[in-house]
Amino acid sequence: MNVGMSSVNRGLESLGDWPDRSSRRHAAHARHGGFTLVELLIVMALVALGAGLGIHSFRNYREGQRARAAAAEVVSVLTLAKGRAAAANRPAIVDFAPGGLSTSEGFFLVYLDTDMDGVMDPGEVAAAGLPNAVQHAGMIGYLLPKGIQFQQPSDASVGPLGLSVVADGVTFTNNAVTILPDGTAPEAGHVTLEDGVARQYAVTVTAGGAVRRFRYDGSGWQ
Repeated sequence: MNVGMSSVNRGLESLGDWPDRSSRRHAAHARHGGFTLVELLIVMALVALGAGLGIHSFRNYREGQRARAAAAEVVSVLTLAKGRAAAANRPAIVDFAPGGLSTSEGFFLVYLDTDMDGVMDPGEVAAAGLPNAVQHAGMIGYLLPKGIQFQQPSDASVGPLGLSVVADGVTFTNNAVTILPDGTAPEAGHVTLEDGVARQYAVTVTAGGAVRRFRYDGSGWQ
């Protein structure tokens, strides 16, 4: 009889202890089987922060690529102008401020100086016949992407050729470079352009007619 009562007592004690054990199991499950509300909020904040940083980095990368592409287009147009001058046996002139526009507009065009007077005459832009041109301010030429313009670099005091940089970003006389039929240029110089976060590029033309693109890395042109 005592044995039986002892078993019953142990059973009752076990039942009395059941809520505590259940609570402990639930707490353990909460710790190991999922997130608390505070943990979930922290995770969401970290995800939002990471997404924000990622978008900012992507935007900077995209803007950098646009500035790089703009400088590459200037190189391409100058190279095409050299080829056109040689084919037509006439000077090709690349004007970075045509029709009285400011260089800050980022618009430039090419004309073939068929009468060799150094002035853009009617029909001479069409005579150059360069591809992928656009219309701007009633003229046909090339327009830098929005936010990128020809201007003096904010950091560099000299350009890749050792020439002093100028406020409007174009060192050539009258903001235009002439390329002769033999591929040479009467005047060496450069144009500099910059985007909204001070990424600076330069495109040079040597007296021998070589065209190159450079980027300013904070200490020099590379």
